[in-house]
Amino acid sequence: MEIETIKQLNQAILNKYNEPKERKIGRYYATDVNKMRRGDLTPENFFEQSKIDMKGVKNIFRGYAYENQLLKEFNELEIEQERDGDDQIKIEYDLLNDRIMNEGDEAEIVLVMKPDFVLPKVVLETKAPNKLRDSIPPWYLDQCEIQHRLLNKKVVMVLINTFDNDLDLLLGIEYKPSDIRWKNIKEIIKDFDNRLKICSTIKEEKEKQK
Repeated sequence: MEIETIKQLNQAILNKYNEPKERKIGRYYATDVNKMRRGDLTPENFFEQSKIDMKGVKNIFRGYAYENQLLKEFNELEIEQERDGDDQIKIEYDLLNDRIMNEGDEAEIVLVMKPDFVLPKVVLETKAPNKLRDSIPPWYLDQCEIQHRLLNKKVVMVLINTFDNDLDLLLGIEYKPSDIRWKNIKEIIKDFDNRLKICSTIKEEKEKQK
């Protein structure tokens, strides 16, 4: 790719973050659950590519940059943590049979989760926020609950604080697990999967009638 101007470079990065991502019925991500809960992700728009604008790119870019630097610090400090090379590890969970899947396993409903840093006794979910908070925002609670259940570890949200203040670089907020939330998460996914299958069947029938 030939780049001659900063405008072209910005557009190339924007295009990269908007590349289509494959979606499959029965395969859902931990970050999908809150979107299902709010109604932002529906059976009707499940296969549509969500548009990321430049503001979204900047948020993602900052998060990746901070996470990569934190990984470098962990490696240099020889802090034990799980990683797939430089990438997050991927955990796949068979929702209907309540089990962690091994490579090659199949399941009717799969919940996929990619934790940031899994240490021996704690999971660190890192965020690079636009402003500091003293509690975990509601839109991250499902994600934290899923990490706790699938890894059976304490989950701490880590705010990477690079603001101009006297607070520490890393600020931790511990997640409080909830049996009610976990039950609700599984119900939300199963209900969504059922409605998505019905929606897809209706769409296929309409296509056949054309």
